Amino acid sequence: MEYKIERLGDCELLLNIHIPKEVIDQKVASKLKSYQRTAKLPGFRKGKAPMDIIYRKYYDIALQEVITELIESTSRDIIAKENLKLLTRGELLESKWQDTTLVSTIKLEVFPQIEFGDYSELEVRIPDFKLKDDELTAILERLCQLHPRYTPHTHITEDTVQTVSFTINLRWRGLWRTFRVDDFMFFIDEKFFPNPINTELLNKKVGTSLELKHEYPLDYEDPDLKGEQVEYKFRIENVESPSPATVRELASTVGFKSDQSLRKALRSILQQYRDTKRHTVLKYKLLETLRQTYVFEPPPRIVEAYEKAFLEHYRKEHDVLDPNLRTTIKKLAHMQAQEDILIQLIAAKEGLHGKELTQKVVDFLLDKVKIIEETKHKGGNKDATR
Repeated sequence: MEYKIERLGDCELLLNIHIPKEVIDQKVASKLKSYQRTAKLPGFRKGKAPMDIIYRKYYDIALQEVITELIESTSRDIIAKENLKLLTRGELLESKWQDTTLVSTIKLEVFPQIEFGDYSELEVRIPDFKLKDDELTAILERLCQLHPRYTPHTHITEDTVQTVSFTINLRWRGLWRTFRVDDFMFFIDEKFFPNPINTELLNKKVGTSLELKHEYPLDYEDPDLKGEQVEYKFRIENVESPSPATVRELASTVGFKSDQSLRKALRSILQQYRDTKRHTVLKYKLLETLRQTYVFEPPPRIVEAYEKAFLEHYRKEHDVLDPNLRTTIKKLAHMQAQEDILIQLIAAKEGLHGKELTQKVVDFLLDKVKIIEETKHKGGNKDATR
C-alpha cells in the first residue's frame, strides 16, 4: 500500500494512506465468511445461513470494521518503518474514496528530531549564592537595629521611647467618663495620641506633669470620639533613647557566648537557605537553557491541554480571571509542553525511567553541563566563575 508523509511542523505530521479497493474487498469477504460460521438467523441453523443474506445484513458492519483495522494496522506498520516516535495517539481526519482507492488522512503528533550532542557544551548561568562577608555584616547590622539597647534620656524627642501614666476624661454620649492608664510606652511617630497632643509632649522632661485638652474633629475615624472633647492628664515617668546594639550585645541577648559564635551560626543558617534557593534557581535555569538551545514548536493540542489545566487550577483559587493573566498562562503552557517533551527525549536517550523523571533528568544534566556563577561587582560588571 502506498503512503505519503507531509510535515506540518516540528511535532506534527500528516500521514496519507492509500488502500486499494481489492484489498478491502478481500478482507470484507473473509470477515463475512467468519460471520457466516457463527451467525444465528431465524429459519437457519447456526452457520448455515446463505451468503447473500449474510451480505445484506452484515456488509456495512464488516466494511467499517475492515477499514478501521486496515487504517490502524497500516499506520502502525508505517510508524514503525519510519521510526516515528508518537507523543499522542493519531487523529483520523478523514477517509474518502478516490476512484478505486480509499485515502485516509491521519494527523500525528511526534517527538521533534533533535540532536542533543555533548551536554558539557551547555552553559547554565546563575547568580553566585555564596554568602559574602559584607552581606553577613549588613545582616548583623540590621539585626542590631531591630534589637536596640535603651539608655536613659532627659526629655521626649521624636526618636525616644517614653513611658507615661495618664488619665483621660472623656465626654462620651453626653456623659463624662474617666479612664486611667499606667506605664504606657510609646513612640511619638506611632501617632497613638492626636498630633496636637504629641506636639505638646515633645521636649518635656522626665517627671513633668501636664494637662492637655483636645476636641476630635467631626470626620474622625473612630465614631465614639469624633466631635468629642477629651482631657488628658500626663505624668512622664521615663524616657529612653534607643540605639543599635553591638554584635556582642546581640549575641548575648539571643544566647551566644561570643559575637564570633553568633556569626558562625548565622552564616550556616543563611548559607543553607541560599543553597536551597540555588538548587531551585539552577533547575529553573537549566530548563530555560534547554528550551533556548533546542528550539521547536510543540503540538498545539498539547499546549492547549496544559493551558486548560492551568486555567482550571487558577479558577479554583480565584473567582475572576484577570484578562492579562490569560496571555501569561498561554506562555507557561507553551514552556511546559516544551520542557516535558525535552525531558522525555533526554530520558529515553539516557535510559532514565521511573517516577520524578524531570528531577532525574535535571540531576543527570547538572553533572554534565557548565555551571557559571556570576558575581556582580560594584562597578556593575560581572565575573563568571565556574
